[in-house]
Amino acid sequence: MAAKDRRKYPRIPICDPISYIAIDSEGNPLSQNLGTIQNASQNGLNIETFDAIESEFALLSFVDLDQKLVEIKGRIAFRSQKQSGKFENGISLVGTSEENLQFIKRLVRTYHYTKKDPRKFASCSNSD
Repeated sequence: MAAKDRRKYPRIPICDPISYIAIDSEGNPLSQNLGTIQNASQNGLNIETFDAIESEFALLSFVDLDQKLVEIKGRIAFRSQKQSGKFENGISLVGTSEENLQFIKRLVRTYHYTKKDPRKFASCSNSD
């Protein structure tokens, strides 16, 4: 029998680039890079990166369909290195419930309407 998923919100598979700035607890920037979103839920994201996000928090951003910058702060819930050498970073959104929901809605909408765009750099695979 399959194990029951205990998550509060279901994950939505997404393959989209995202920019992040690793920040310290006071909001000071430590490093900046790009990652690829693997999936998202109403309160978090799973991002694949070439380097581990070595901070407690990160400022996440992407450009939506209206060419507006969308940002939210997240707490790094976990990080692990995959066999490929890339890192999987679980990020819990720390905005209000409404801010988190609006961020995810705009992210999913942007992904849905641009997922077949050949200019996107993101390439997702379920393999390690």
